Order: sequence, then C-alpha cells, then structure tokens
Amino acid sequence: MAPPNADSRDPSDPASLSSGGPSPARGSPAPSVAGYTWPARLILAGYFALIGVFSPVYGPFGKGAPPPALELEDYLQGTEWIIRPVFHAASDAGQLFLVGLLIPMSLPRQPAGSGPRVRRTLVVLLALLLAAVFQLARSGFPPSPLRLAVPVCGCLAGAWVGLGILRGWRAALKRSLVLGVLGVLLVVGGAGLVQIMLDRQPLPLEAETVTAAERERIEQVLRASGPAAGGPRRIDLTPKDANLLLGIALASVAKEHKVKLAMAENTVAVEASLKLPTHSGGSRYLNARGLCRLEIERGDLALDLRRLRIGRLDVPAWLLPCCSRGLRSAILDDPELRELVLAVESLRVGPEGVGAVFRRGRFQEKLLPSLIARLNGKPDVLAATRAHFRRLAVTARAWPSGKAQVTVFLQTAFTLARERSRQGDPVLENRAAILALAVLLGHPRLEQLIGPVVGDDLRPIARQYTGRVPLRGRRDWTQHFFVSAASALLANEAIGNRIGLLKEELDATAGGSGFSFSDLLADRAGVSFAVAATRDEASARAMQERIAGDFRIDDVFPPAADLPEGIAESVLKAEYGGIGGAGYRRMVEEIERRLRECPALR
Repeated sequence: MAPPNADSRDPSDPASLSSGGPSPARGSPAPSVAGYTWPARLILAGYFALIGVFSPVYGPFGKGAPPPALELEDYLQGTEWIIRPVFHAASDAGQLFLVGLLIPMSLPRQPAGSGPRVRRTLVVLLALLLAAVFQLARSGFPPSPLRLAVPVCGCLAGAWVGLGILRGWRAALKRSLVLGVLGVLLVVGGAGLVQIMLDRQPLPLEAETVTAAERERIEQVLRASGPAAGGPRRIDLTPKDANLLLGIALASVAKEHKVKLAMAENTVAVEASLKLPTHSGGSRYLNARGLCRLEIERGDLALDLRRLRIGRLDVPAWLLPCCSRGLRSAILDDPELRELVLAVESLRVGPEGVGAVFRRGRFQEKLLPSLIARLNGKPDVLAATRAHFRRLAVTARAWPSGKAQVTVFLQTAFTLARERSRQGDPVLENRAAILALAVLLGHPRLEQLIGPVVGDDLRPIARQYTGRVPLRGRRDWTQHFFVSAASALLANEAIGNRIGLLKEELDATAGGSGFSFSDLLADRAGVSFAVAATRDEASARAMQERIAGDFRIDDVFPPAADLPEGIAESVLKAEYGGIGGAGYRRMVEEIERRLRECPALR
C-alpha cells in the first residue's frame, strides 16, 4: 500500500524530485537541482557583472551617455521606427530568456513544508528584479512599465521553460514548443496587421505649396513675433500658415510625405500620408486620420487622441490612451521638439489658428536661429545628414575598443547611403554621409555651415571621436581629409583646395607647426573623394558599392608618411621657392600622381 501522502507530491516541486519522488514525465527522469544550482548562479553573476562593466552609462568602459532615442524624423522615415525597435526588442527578449532559464536552477533546494507555489513566486520576483536591473544598466534611467514589458516577458518565458527542465526534459521540450508556436503566431499576426495598416495609394491630400516667397513670409512672421526685446514672444499662425510650416518641416524629411491640419477649439484633425519604401522596390503608404486634443501649459504637453484610423484599421477606443502616450513620448524624445515644447508658456488651438506664447529668452536665443536655419537651408541634405550622424553615433558605441577606424566609419556611412538611396538620390545621400563624417570626425564647427545636425543627446558621444580617430596612424590627417571634403561640398573644388592650402600657410608662420606636404595630400585627397562620390548618379552608386564592399584605405588615401612636413616659412621659400615655386610644384605633382593611383578617385 502506498504511503498516504505519496501522491500529494507536486511534480514541479524540486524538493520532491530530489528526494526520490516519482518522475514527472514518464521515461524522462527529473534532473537533480543540486547539480544545476552553483553553475547557474555563477553564469548569472558573470553575465550581470559583464553588463555592469560594459554598461553604456555606468561601466568604466562605457561611453558616458545612454544611447540616443529615436527622433521624430526616424518615425517619419518609415523603416527606422519599425526595424530598430523590433531588432532591439528581439535582442533584449533573447538575452532575458536565457537569464530566466537559469533562475529556477539557481534557487536553493526548496525548504521542507513549503509548496511549489513558493518557488514559482520567487522565480517571478527574481525575473522582475533582473529585468529591471538589465534595463537600468542598458538605458541609464529607471525603467517605465512599458519599457520593462519586453525584458520581463522574455525573462518569464525563460523561467517557465527552466521550471519545465526541473520537471524533466520532456516537459521542457513541450514548453519550448508552445513558446515556438506562440512566436510564430505573433510574427504572422504582426505581418497581417502591417498589411492592414499599409495602403497601396496615398490619401488625396492637397497640401499647401511651399514656395520661396512663402518661406520668406513665414520667416518674417517668426522674426516679427512678440513685444519688446527680452519679453515673452507670441506667435499667431493662421491654419494656412500652420500647414505651410508643417510642410516645410516635412520637406526636411521626405518630399513624398503629406500632412494636413484642420483646427477647432482645442482640437486638431490630422490627415497624414507617409510614403514607405519596400524591399521589393515599390512603395506603400501609411495613411492615418485622427482627431486629438492639443494644449501646452508651462512646458507641459497635453495630447489626447479622440479618434485614430491607420490604413483600414480603426484603433479601438481602449487603445487610444496608450497611443497618446506613445505619440507624446515620440515628440518629447526628439531634442528639438522637446526644446520647443519646454519653451512654450501657453499654446491654444482654435478655428482661427494657433497662438503660442514663449517663455522669456528661450525663443530668441535657441528656437528662432534653428527655425531660420531650416527655412533657409537645404532641408533634404540637412535631414539626410542628421540621419547619417545618428546612425554613426549609435553604431560607434557598439564597436569594441580599437575598432573606431576611419575605414569602419566610412563603411558604416556609405552602407547606409546605399540603403537609403535604393529609392532615393545617391548623390544626396553621399553628400549627407560625407558631411556627417566631417562633423563627427573633422570639426564640430562645420555644423554652423550645414545646419543643426547634432542633437543634445548625441553631443557627449560625438566628443569622443572628434580628433581622435586615426587615418594611417595620424589623427590630424583624418581631420584634414574630412574638413576638406566637406568644404568641397559646401563650396566647390577650388575653394576646398584653397582652404587646405590656407591651413598649411598658417602652419608655416611663426608659432605654427610648419608647412606639411603630407597634410596637403590629406586635404586634396578629401576634396577628390568628395568630388568622386558626388559627381553624378553613376559615380555616386559606384562609390557606395566600393566602400560598402571590400574597401581599403588605399582606395581613397595614398601613402603620405614620406612627404616632407614641419617646414618653416624660411625653409619653404629657400628650398621650394615658396607657394607656387618650382620645388613646390614638383611636390604637388607627386601628390597628384599618388592621388591618381587611388582606384576610387580616378
């Protein structure tokens, strides 16, 4: 006769499994907990120690700043807002799945008299705690429930499979299969949802035409706003002016995007049609119609969606608050838009338009120069340059120490240029890639000529690379190369060469480092590179393929270490005949000969 309580043992209770209880799965004996405990603990401790050491915020080898958030322009590009979050979510869920798998095995043998519910409770609490620690180390700020959702789900899924392992391998396999089926259903459901949300045709919107005269008029409205200097500034825009300003902002992202606003008392009706490129070479459109309450009071943005339709999907009312919070976060995560919101003392929307009162000093000092730069600049190049700079800054954070070489930066930038120009202009993308590299690696003051490129969240990252990335072992050649390349794009080839020559003449004066023919080669190589990469569509695409493929620095920058440098002004005149002398011309001819031997510059 069996003992009275023999059948009362819970198969998921590791204590019963290790004390000779029946096997939970026929033919699949339960493993001993004691054999897993210390190895699991050591693996978990080592993993979180590595996270602490290499944390982007807290670790001694970290970059000193959290990774930049997606800016609103990323969402409007149509691919970044989908691919990047999905990739990071999958990565985080995978890592936390493995962590959760080890949690049940790391716990001590269950105390006598306690049921399996105690162990499950401990597993859930540890999963929540470790997911929060993981998110804190990755982002640098206390995680919100929304940001914790993916890590917690991954950790709990791993813990569920881990508990199954303690019951037996057959139970673990069964649970793994269940998770696999759920994952497939999630992917299929997500793909179906995307198909419902995307349309083949855009909305028939008649957007306001942005002409040069309209740009000038909007600029005058912005400059003439407000009372006496030093006081609060007030801007009143009619519905037409608001749509024009929105059209100018969208033009800096993509000309194909169209948005139209209609205003009522404290509410804004929005119709938007965003063109999204597809991998098959065609296009789809994210068409959205919505109604939201909009108000800003002392820098606090109130945004409440009342109605939202995306493609053929009417968003349920119970999801609208979550969508409102997501849209608000997207706006406040963008550095320029966040600065704009914080500068507003009050904003009211009505049938006659929108009226905003700005806080003292903020509008004149920070916002107006940025708005004017966008109005007068080349919005397409500016937006593309910002996108390239963000990709370079974010990607560089993940490179191991010593990998931040010029070739890696070039390949990263021109790979992105190739991706973005599949449905776009390769010349524009190459210009943007070179300008972004010039601001990051050459000199930050180039931003004053290009327009606002570096957000506040990216500046700590950017400072780590300016003047610190070597080209053929020389950091100064990197700066010469990219500053001259940017100068050629912002002006022309002759002016770019003159800027480099002027730098060498200044070096040759008293107190300077002396004239350097190697620096002059770096200057001319930068100019030649910029010209070759942006001459026409064919040459632009050829440069993308070369750099994104099997690229060597010899392709764009010949050997220069043997060229004379540190030449004082007196020596330059005596031995080379000064600028333009016979000796000088011979050295320039040698530099040009070396440049002609670079395959990418021919």
